[in-house]
Amino acid sequence: MQRSDTQASPDEEIPSMLAIISAALFFIAFLINAADISTNETFTSTNVMLLGLTVLALHLAGIGSGWTVRGRRR
Repeated sequence: MQRSDTQASPDEEIPSMLAIISAALFFIAFLINAADISTNETFTSTNVMLLGLTVLALHLAGIGSGWTVRGRRR
């Protein structure tokens, strides 16, 4: 039985956790910047944005995309 081209594979339906974390970090950085919230020097919007970029880079590199089980072919 062949798979139809219109169906998405199970891997495409589940977003990666790193992509969600990256989006959340970008949103927090936006809120800090837009609301002009004063934070300490460690938790600035730029540092949170750089953390988001780091997590996004890891996601694009394929790290954290999930475990794959490789079966033995006989």
